[in-house]
Amino acid sequence: QNPGAGELKRGDSVSFVLSKGPVMVRVPNVRGLGATAARAKLEAAGFQVRVTRVVNSGLGLALRTSPASGSLAPKGSTLTLYLV
Repeated sequence: QNPGAGELKRGDSVSFVLSKGPVMVRVPNVRGLGATAARAKLEAAGFQVRVTRVVNSGLGLALRTSPASGSLAPKGSTLTLYLV
């Protein structure tokens, strides 16, 4: 809103900016990809990535993401990539 605060007189102008909310992006499917490729694909889609190993098998393969692949999440938000 402009002006941000204060008193106005009749006839003074006030402007508002309305937001439609964050840009939503579909979470790509990375299941079965190596850790590096999965992270790169998620980052290319516009997400920050937090990695969690479910089982320390040494494989380093993507099991799933949270939020799940196919769902919509705000661009720039942090996803969790679960590896096995």
